[in-house]
Amino acid sequence: MATEQRSDNSNKLRDGPCAEHYFELEKCAIEKNITTSHMKKMASCPRQTDHLIKCMKKHPNFFHSD
Repeated sequence: MATEQRSDNSNKLRDGPCAEHYFELEKCAIEKNITTSHMKKMASCPRQTDHLIKCMKKHPNFFHSD
């Protein structure tokens, strides 16, 4: 069940209102050769992470719905 939830959250990031910010974070991480953990990606790309988090806060119903 936790795996399904993670998968759903990833899909929401890729397909939702913050997809542009998500892909900016992914691009930054790839440029820095970070492909393993989301936490490392977020720590290595603080500007992109900040934009993604701000966007998610603007759309709480989308990200916190069941």
